[in-house]
This record gives sequence, structure tokens and C-alpha cells, in this order.
Amino acid sequence: MTLSNETGKVVLSTGNKSELAVGYSTLYGDMSGSFSPLKDLYKTDIYKLSIYRNLFQKAIPEKF
Repeated sequence: MTLSNETGKVVLSTGNKSELAVGYSTLYGDMSGSFSPLKDLYKTDIYKLSIYRNLFQKAIPEKF
């Protein structure tokens, strides 16, 4: 909230539907944003989106 007040910008939350279903979240971490664009996506869907995004240009690194 402080960052948002100082900059006038909105902080995004990175939580997703899979994490919400099992209660996995970090206080003042991934659930502290004011808007969550990934909230209705399961983690598997997010992985598929990142693979699709990387087809055109490698923007999201892969870990093995």
C-alpha cells in the first residue's frame, strides 16, 4: 500500500487459483496486491501461457 501511495501505481498480486485452493500464500507477499490478473488461472494454465509466450521471443526463463 505504501508503494502504491508513493508512486500512484497499482501493485499486482501474483497469486493463482491453485495456490488459493490449498491456502498457499505469503502475507505481505504474493497476495498483497490490489489486483490479481492470474487469480482465475490454475498453475498449469500459467505454465501453458508462459510456453506460448516463449514461442515468439524468450521472455520467461525455464528452469530444469
